[in-house]
Amino acid sequence: MKELERQAHDRALAITNEAVRKLERLEPMEDETFEFELERSLTAMRELAAQIQQQIGRASCRERA
Repeated sequence: MKELERQAHDRALAITNEAVRKLERLEPMEDETFEFELERSLTAMRELAAQIQQQIGRASCRERA
């Protein structure tokens, strides 16, 4: 069961990181709203990736305990 949970976190992290890569590859636009929303989205996705990574770390600690 724990491995199943871990795989879900790993998959979520992979999806989140791929979303960040796609956002980073978007062509720049001369539109303030686009640029603002792009930065906001990148920040949110990076924060989500960090939270998932923390969850993976916690799951690893519980497995060792």
